[in-house]
Amino acid sequence: MASRLAGSVGMFKIGKQLLTAEGQEAVRNLSRFDLGIFLDLKFHDIPNTVAGAVSAACSLPGIAFLTVHALGGRAMMSAASLAAVTAHSPPHARPKVLGVTLLTSPYAAVMREIRLTGTPVTRAVHLARLARRGKLDGAPRAISREPPRLGRPCAPERITSWWGAPLLRRMTLSRQPMPSSVRWSTQF
Repeated sequence: MASRLAGSVGMFKIGKQLLTAEGQEAVRNLSRFDLGIFLDLKFHDIPNTVAGAVSAACSLPGIAFLTVHALGGRAMMSAASLAAVTAHSPPHARPKVLGVTLLTSPYAAVMREIRLTGTPVTRAVHLARLARRGKLDGAPRAISREPPRLGRPCAPERITSWWGAPLLRRMTLSRQPMPSSVRWSTQF
């Protein structure tokens, strides 16, 4: 299937189900297409454990993006970012570490169940800010109500960050390379 899709997509995504079923062989097989791999495992654990997982992921061939869960907190995200910087080896580009804020909607019921206060939108925006302070490369938009609140840059610093699954989707469909520098685009 990958060989049929390779001419039509800009990147492959590997999630928990594929990695659990096929292991690192899935990564090696897909990396042969030289399109980049979005490793969507949403690491979430103590900082040292996540740093070790990110370091191991950075050693895999073709990883362009990988995810951590922003609910793990700033220390965990900072450890993930540092691990990606120190673990990657040139000539390959360092994988971008993205902080997943909230999983797809409907999330309000889950938030009530675990007693997480605020609305899904306010929590997602807060977690995206936390991801930025944790030195992550971006935070993909996760819930459908985020777009109205997202749109202008939230910081003037030189940011090599990215906001949003829609950008990845457009790039994947059009086979465009990831821009070397894009902005956080959240409204604060």
